[in-house]
Amino acid sequence: MKFFASTLLASALVVLCSGCDSNSEAGFVDLFNGRDLTGWRYPDGPAFEGRRASSDQRFSAENGILVVHPKTPRKALRLVTTREFPHDFILRLEFRAAVGADSGIFIRRPQL
Repeated sequence: MKFFASTLLASALVVLCSGCDSNSEAGFVDLFNGRDLTGWRYPDGPAFEGRRASSDQRFSAENGILVVHPKTPRKALRLVTTREFPHDFILRLEFRAAVGADSGIFIRRPQL
């Protein structure tokens, strides 16, 4: 399973999966480290390991928050975790969105 995010502003992004290693709350795996875009990439691109912003500046890590910077004209881009979750899991996240924003959360393809 891959977790997709396109217009997500998240301060806490975690997934519960049995058998996963974790440094956060028991049983949960952090998908966003709060410092940079390590563990994230565009669907057909290389991982943004250690980078604070995507190559086109649409996504960045700022003050512990994964930030989306909309561009004009609007172009749908998805940010994908490099982690795989092949079994059932619990997704827990916090996000804020501007008026008219798209949730941008895809789990196993359909958008929530």
